[in-house]
Amino acid sequence: PDAKWCHDSLTIAGFLPRACPLDVLIGAKSLESLPRKARVGSASTRRQSQLLSIRPDLQLVNLRGNVHTRLQYLHDGIVDALVMARAGLNHLGVSIS
Repeated sequence: PDAKWCHDSLTIAGFLPRACPLDVLIGAKSLESLPRKARVGSASTRRQSQLLSIRPDLQLVNLRGNVHTRLQYLHDGIVDALVMARAGLNHLGVSIS
């Protein structure tokens, strides 16, 4: 039988296009360029897990707050780099060069 993913009485009247699903590394050119035991900030458990699978030596910092607050943590030297959702940056019009 065909798999059902919603009830017959549910009508999906519309949906928005998906935002960019990519993550962005801010403060370093690449994960490989970060020094051993670098402090990398991210509020996402998924991103933290992925980072540790690639670089188990990294010290992950669970950062909370809005995008500008997190960028300030990087500017103030609390972390060496950040990993954030590109969609959030795009939505706020934040350009990282």
